[in-house]
Amino acid sequence: SKYLRILFHKMKTVYSILQFRKSLLKDEVFNIGIAFGFVHEKGNKVLFKCTDYMRLKDIYSGLNEQMLATYMNSIQKRIAESEFHLHEDTPLDKNFKLYLRKNILLEDSTALQFTTPKIITNIEDDNVITEKYSKELLSFYN
Repeated sequence: SKYLRILFHKMKTVYSILQFRKSLLKDEVFNIGIAFGFVHEKGNKVLFKCTDYMRLKDIYSGLNEQMLATYMNSIQKRIAESEFHLHEDTPLDKNFKLYLRKNILLEDSTALQFTTPKIITNIEDDNVITEKYSKELLSFYN
């Protein structure tokens, strides 16, 4: 039932890191954002945190800053405007991957890609989790 599914996911949070990859031929990636999916009885929510991604221009001289800013603004807007739904009999991480791919950023050969979602046990407030994991996973830029 829907109630049992929500109860099962209640103490779990899922996240996926947004990575920038200048070249598909190189294995060099930079974590520039992170999306969190929180499951609640009153409705699910997604929070997105990003770094000062414009620092990438110090690494890549030919970086199109305006295009990168447009993509990041679009991602933030889409997350704010979309809803994260759970699908029957689909694990939480796969639900989040589908949500990101269908609503936020298509999986293609662009420089921006979300990683495979990871599930964590959530025993803290959503904002505490967001700050803690963002600080740790995006620490290269902070």
